[in-house]
Amino acid sequence: GASSHPIVLSQEFPFSTGISERVETREGDDVFYAHVGRGRRPIWGRFVRGRYGSIVRSQTLILRPICDVGPVGWQVVAAYAGEAAPPFPGDAFERANSRDFWSRHALLDDTMPYKRGTVTTVCPW
Repeated sequence: GASSHPIVLSQEFPFSTGISERVETREGDDVFYAHVGRGRRPIWGRFVRGRYGSIVRSQTLILRPICDVGPVGWQVVAAYAGEAAPPFPGDAFERANSRDFWSRHALLDDTMPYKRGTVTTVCPW
């Protein structure tokens, strides 16, 4: 079901697999926060404008088990170039390192849908 813990698979390759949509932020970056939440509870994502991703050699796939009816299967929740990252703070599957990680990293603007009317520069977590 929807509350089943996702499985995160990351694989490193001996060749370039794409361009990361996430960067480590630095002093002076144009960082903002916005709602990315799906469902009842808003989740705040951290984004940065004016930065570019780097070429990476890994891919991450996030799967959630489907076990409501019939045989068990898997739903692809997300797939992206780069190493796995913890969920955003406030996510139902937030981990102990989520806040620390996302206080130092951000997604490139327009790489994930967010609610435009919720944009703020004040950290909501």
